[in-house]
Amino acid sequence: MFGRSRGRTSTQFVPLARAQELEELFHASHARPVVLFLHDPHCAVSAVARFRLRGVGGEIRVLDVAADDSLKWRIERKTGVRHESPQVLVLSEGRALWHASHGDITAEAVQRALDAAGGAAGSTEAGDAIDR
Repeated sequence: MFGRSRGRTSTQFVPLARAQELEELFHASHARPVVLFLHDPHCAVSAVARFRLRGVGGEIRVLDVAADDSLKWRIERKTGVRHESPQVLVLSEGRALWHASHGDITAEAVQRALDAAGGAAGSTEAGDAIDR
């Protein structure tokens, strides 16, 4: 789902629109870290964040928060992370390992979170080790 090879700049933004897809994403995070982007297509700040994420490489699942309110609240309940948009979360082991919103969203920050998730192997300290 997510390739973390260095130098890879091809990013695939894959829509997430149903509760079942969200559950599958959380399940997939037990095998490898996944990236979830909460995006409002009517928001200029969100457009900038999406542009910045192009440098991550691999697959980024995208929830259009303007299209469906229920999924953003489900994500908040499942992760314990207060909803903001734009917002990006790195999910690992079925939980939010890292998150950022608005101007804190950068490809470099997401990559650091993914690197920490890969090296943490489910460690509860991994989220604390990541510099937001």
